[in-house]
Formats: sequence, structure tokens, C-alpha cells
Amino acid sequence: METDELKAKITNSESTLTLKWGVILVCILGFFGWLVLASLSHENRITRVETKIEILFPQIADSLKNLQEVTKEIRDDQKHRQDKAQ
Repeated sequence: METDELKAKITNSESTLTLKWGVILVCILGFFGWLVLASLSHENRITRVETKIEILFPQIADSLKNLQEVTKEIRDDQKHRQDKAQ
């Protein structure tokens, strides 16, 4: 009788230990899986941002050039008015 109870305790404790290590292993694998998916998602997001910047950059450059031209015209006009006032 005692040997059967002892075997049952050993089997029960081994299954509990196996279950605990199984849960720990699943948690670790889940964490590393999450890291891989997060890394892939991050790379995809960076690529999308780079594409948007490549599309918008010429428009921004043209706007900046137009702004510089308008600023130059304003300065020339201010200089002309100052010379005219003297």
C-alpha cells in the first residue's frame, strides 16, 4: 500500500513539475515570438514613413523655394521704400 501511495505522490509531483516548466517554456517562447513580431512591425512602419517622406520631400522643397522667393521680394520692397523715403 505504501509503495502505491509513494508512486502516486512521485507521479503527481513530477506532473506538477512538468506542468510548471511547460508554462515557463510557453511564456518564454511567447515573449520571444512577441519580440520578433514587434521588430517586423517596426521595420514595416519605418519603410512606410520613408516612402511618405520621399513623396512629400519634393513638395516641401518647392514650398521652401517659393517662401525664399517671397521673402526676397519683401526685403527688396522694404529696401526700395527705405531708399525712396531718403
